Amino acid sequence: MSSELERRLERALGEAPGPDPGVTDRALKAALEALPSPADARRSRRRRIALLLAACIAAFVSGGVTLAATDGRLPGIGPALTSNRPAGSEAAARRSAPLVAPGEAISALIGDRGLIVTARRSRTFTDHGLTGFAASPAALYAIEARAGHLRAIQAATGRVAWRFRAAGTPADPVWAPFPIRVAYLLHGRHGLGVHDIWGNGTHDFTVHASAAPVAPSWRWDSKAFAFVRGDGVVVVHDVIGGSDTALRPACGLRTTAAVAFAPSGGRLAIADRQGHLRVVDTTGHAPALCTTIARGLPSLGWLGANQLLAGAGSTLSRIVIRRVGTGYDATTARGTIAGLAVSPDRRKIVVALESGGRLRVVIAATPRFSEESTPLRILRTLADGPVAGPRRVPLSWL
Repeated sequence: MSSELERRLERALGEAPGPDPGVTDRALKAALEALPSPADARRSRRRRIALLLAACIAAFVSGGVTLAATDGRLPGIGPALTSNRPAGSEAAARRSAPLVAPGEAISALIGDRGLIVTARRSRTFTDHGLTGFAASPAALYAIEARAGHLRAIQAATGRVAWRFRAAGTPADPVWAPFPIRVAYLLHGRHGLGVHDIWGNGTHDFTVHASAAPVAPSWRWDSKAFAFVRGDGVVVVHDVIGGSDTALRPACGLRTTAAVAFAPSGGRLAIADRQGHLRVVDTTGHAPALCTTIARGLPSLGWLGANQLLAGAGSTLSRIVIRRVGTGYDATTARGTIAGLAVSPDRRKIVVALESGGRLRVVIAATPRFSEESTPLRILRTLADGPVAGPRRVPLSWL
């Protein structure tokens, strides 16, 4: 390349406008406004295609522009909406805030408080007792559930993006991987149901009027999610066409306590408190597999399309799915596992551990597969405090 051409290129790049910090919100809003309602989607193939295109555009623009605007790092999380601690200096907050690897974020609901931890800082979100909390991919937004309504906030500023008045108490909100929809449970006048709402707080839709208290799980492509009906049957709901596919009970499973889709493909893990685990390929390309894990309230996390972590009691089981059968390994934890999530690079996990009336949320090294049971290697503690009785801790690593 000639020196003159180099100078022209440098001059052109220098005059190019920088990233617009509002383009993410505008792109997401435009995509959401272009989306069809569930009824329209069932009637029109063209609108189904528009939904997929809008989802891809929103995910591409949101992720790409955000990373460009932050030099490859996630934006920091702004001040808590309310706090029961006196405000300190910004420097002190930075020193005391636990850190994770750059480009990653952890979301948790601990008691009635939401927690987001990014590469820059940690922030707690509280306001009149949360019944559910979840951060969107890249922790750009967080959705708060409490009696009577859902509320989405911009995580970096605490600005309220939207409010939705619910006819009951919502719980277990889960963002789709493309953050244009949210699945959640609703404790209403007639019992517990499962709902689907757009990521802008509109077009709330009752998927099923009878649900079990199990958090839904989205498929990687955001076109379907799994939930558990009130009778214990696992159902895969197609958010594009609106159809439901019920999975026949098998492997001794009676009362499903956890479901989790793999990060690619169509595999779905299903577990109960009695230690029964089933892995179903919802695409029908592979037979279902049955195995057993430790007894207790299960927490599931995938290490890839063919490897699964299942925490129950004080045992963390690593299961490798092969063409014929499965491989199994166990790691012990110092406490009862109340929640589990896997980092995007699969090298670390975040685990909630209950022991002696206290709850710790820790980052740990992903257990290696070996023939011997080894203790969980904890790398960092994110939260530590008393807890009133055992409970499930929703965790996500985004």
